[in-house]
Amino acid sequence: MTGLQNWIFIAVLYGLVGGSFWLAPAVRSTGQYFGVTVAEEFRSSKEARRIAGRFRWTVAAWVMVAVAIHLSGPAAARWVPLVALLILTIGATFAMVTARTAVLPNEVAIPAIRTASLAPEDGHIPGGLATMVGPFLALGATAAYLNTRWAQLPERFPTYYLAKGHPELWDAKSLQTVFGPLAMGAVIVLLTLGDIFAVWRGTPTGPAAAGRFRQATLNAKAVGVWSLTILVIHNSLSRFLDHPLIPIWLMTTVLISVALAASWPLLRMSLQPGGGGEQLPASAWKLGILYYNPDDPAILVRRRFTIGYTLNFGNKVAWAMVGVVAVFVVAARALQP
Repeated sequence: MTGLQNWIFIAVLYGLVGGSFWLAPAVRSTGQYFGVTVAEEFRSSKEARRIAGRFRWTVAAWVMVAVAIHLSGPAAARWVPLVALLILTIGATFAMVTARTAVLPNEVAIPAIRTASLAPEDGHIPGGLATMVGPFLALGATAAYLNTRWAQLPERFPTYYLAKGHPELWDAKSLQTVFGPLAMGAVIVLLTLGDIFAVWRGTPTGPAAAGRFRQATLNAKAVGVWSLTILVIHNSLSRFLDHPLIPIWLMTTVLISVALAASWPLLRMSLQPGGGGEQLPASAWKLGILYYNPDDPAILVRRRFTIGYTLNFGNKVAWAMVGVVAVFVVAARALQP
């Protein structure tokens, strides 16, 4: 990772996590405010703005703490970003729970009648078989190319750079160091595809807008799979060259622009009232964050805040998914050089 890559990594990683929390008060499609069902007029009240302002300043502070930890930690310690991200997530989540507590006195009852669209479901995975198989073929082809060039690969190559661009970590040529990043990329792609399939088949049928939101989610995730594949291949090949195949600034600009374009429909729907969030029983939300409802057959449900879906921990399949992810995370760690 070059110095520029390091700064880009910091901006994207902590910016995306912090930004997702920052947007929470603006999400209107679920009819909730910090995970609490409220009247629409409450959002424009002084009390609501005060709660949101305090929450956002707290999230911003935790982002700065995470960046400080990342920059001050030992350069050779690859666990530093994980610790910084964990602290940011815990801090922002605590701020979310605190804001929810402040909003609770303004909660309104959820209608007992649930609605569903009678129109046929037309959701699909963008790209179909190409999206499900193509990334693995591309990663495999890259591995085959590196194998044919094995004799020409340097015996030692830099794998981590300080912020100023000076190499800090070097790896010796081996099967793990050459092919490990590609294998780890394949594991992450597999997990992402599993998430896509879960959204496709495991989300409940609700208002017609819910189907549009699900399809927009599938579109964004499919773009993410291909973007990740391209990034892994680019980095795996560039490690053995004097310069990246594609300038870092250009690669970053293109991938971020594509990701933003793919995610824009989700953001737009989430910021509009009635964008497809089903009113689920308030008693099933623990701390307004975790959904536990054994009587609900859905595996995934819309989040009450931020954007996307969350697991129904009352469904045994959801726990099986957590176990599978844990196994793959351990496998990915073992594949890391």
